[in-house]
Amino acid sequence: MRTTTNVKLLTLFLATFGLSANQATDLPLAAPAIGRFVIDESLSQVGFDGTSTLHDFEGLCESVHGELRVDADHLEAGAGGTFWIPVDKLTTDNDSRDEEMREAMDEEQFPRIAFALESVQSDDEGIMEGTGHFVIHGISRQRHFPFELEPLASGGWHAEGAVSFNITDHGITPPDKIVVGMHDEVRVWFD
Repeated sequence: MRTTTNVKLLTLFLATFGLSANQATDLPLAAPAIGRFVIDESLSQVGFDGTSTLHDFEGLCESVHGELRVDADHLEAGAGGTFWIPVDKLTTDNDSRDEEMREAMDEEQFPRIAFALESVQSDDEGIMEGTGHFVIHGISRQRHFPFELEPLASGGWHAEGAVSFNITDHGITPPDKIVVGMHDEVRVWFD
């Protein structure tokens, strides 16, 4: 139905500029072949790399949800998607730090970290850049990040990338014990 509507609108548009309806319907129209790919939780993970005054540490979540919408032949045309992780599934292998992290993120009020992919661009060398909004602690911020996307033999896709930002951009005060404090910048990655 959408293609029929598009043809009618295109016919009207072209007729306005002096072309006949017959000429308009002879034009090739190709609707993008956008596929919907659901995240496979068993193969996906999201994490972050953080630093503190004592040592570096990693947070990991293997409970990744969402979908990618993409035209496999034209990745830049209409790519999008939504992805989220539950805050309570994000762990650093340190129960005390995890408790502080969830408290700082106000997990009860904001139980998810979400990302909405809005566009994909690539340069002449095939390096991809995604643009979208992270929603963390109820605050949305636009981010740009490099990533790699490769087709799988199964017909799915494998995506891998990372972006760094300050958690204070999302209204989160880094946890700070008497001697040990977490630095503001984190590197968020997905695989």
